Amino acid sequence: MAEKLLLDQGEFYPLGAYIDIQGEFSYISFHDGDEFPLSNTVIENLQNYFEKQLQEEAIRAYAVTYDSRVTSDDFPDSIDCVTIYIKHIDFATTTFYYPYRLKNNEIDFYEPWAEHAD
Repeated sequence: MAEKLLLDQGEFYPLGAYIDIQGEFSYISFHDGDEFPLSNTVIENLQNYFEKQLQEEAIRAYAVTYDSRVTSDDFPDSIDCVTIYIKHIDFATTTFYYPYRLKNNEIDFYEPWAEHAD
C-alpha cells in the first residue's frame, strides 16, 4: 500500500494494518476531521487504538507504516524511508526500515534493516 501511495502521490499519511484473532488481515486509517494532520498525531492515534485492541485480545498483531527520513551508517545525511512498526502478541516488537529514492515516477529501494525493541 505504501509503495502504491508513494508512486501515486509522492508521499502518504501513516496507515495501519492488523491481524484479528481469527487471522484476518485488514488495513485501517485514522481521520479526526483535520485535513492536514501531523504524521506524529496520526501515528500516536493508530498506536493507541491498536494497543487497546491488543489489551482487549481483539487482534493478534498490528503494524503502523509511515514515510520518514532516517540516518544510518549507510545514509549519514538521511534518506527517505518507509518505516514499519510491528507489534505481535507472541513476538518481539520490531521496526523495519526500507530506505528509498523516488525519481521519474519510480522507486529505488535500498537494503532494508530492522531493529528489535525487546
